[in-house]
Amino acid sequence: MTRELGGKRFAVILSAVTILIAPIYLAGGTLLTSNSCLEVLLWMGCVYFAILAVTRDPRNWLWFGVVAGIGLQEKYSILVLGFGVVLGLLFTGQRKVFLSKWIWLGGIAAFVIFLPNLLWNVAHHWPFVELMRNIKADGRDVVLSPVQYLLQQFLLVHPASAFI
Repeated sequence: MTRELGGKRFAVILSAVTILIAPIYLAGGTLLTSNSCLEVLLWMGCVYFAILAVTRDPRNWLWFGVVAGIGLQEKYSILVLGFGVVLGLLFTGQRKVFLSKWIWLGGIAAFVIFLPNLLWNVAHHWPFVELMRNIKADGRDVVLSPVQYLLQQFLLVHPASAFI
């Protein structure tokens, strides 16, 4: 992605090192959980195809949708990324992508891939919502102030690379 955004050799090496030393990936990469390896790969896959769709070929929105649909099967938090991408496109000069059929086909692909999960949740009276309620009721929901949240993010990616 660094190269795709115009980075040369130094930028590519610097971005690779910042990921390599990030504690969240060093620790999480040794565990088999939905919060570590797979989620990160799916999010970055979406980001990569969004970059390609904007800079090269709008047909990459279809691949964005496929990866996002798989991501929705894995974890619903990828909706945050999708929402951010849509807002980012709407509030920039890139809003013209919404005139292309490819972004809409990508959205349809994501929805169709996610549809079995959605139908299962409907048929079983929204167990995910119940899970979230139970987590909050048990006091396991971590609530952070904006400053605490930013500090945590700073530490997760490593202070030496947080600003990169």
